[in-house]
Amino acid sequence: PETDKSTQKPVEEFAVVLRRMKGSVGPSASSEKKAAVESFRWMIEEFKVSLFAQELKTRFPVSKKKLDEMIKEIERMV
Repeated sequence: PETDKSTQKPVEEFAVVLRRMKGSVGPSASSEKKAAVESFRWMIEEFKVSLFAQELKTRFPVSKKKLDEMIKEIERMV
C-alpha cells in the first residue's frame, strides 16, 4: 500500500493540473489548446497504465518528463 501511495502521488498532481487547465479553457481558447488539453488527459491515463498495469502496455511511451513538457506547451498556447 505504501508503494502504491508514493506511485499515485504524481498521478494525483497531474490530475490537479488537468482540472485547473479545464477550468481555464474558456470559449475564447483556441481549438488547438482544447485539443491539447484533451490529449493531456489521455496521456495521464496512459501514464497510469505504465505505473500500475505494465502488462497491458501503453499505446505510446509516456513519462513524468513528457507530461511536464506537455504542461509547459499547453500553458504557452492561447
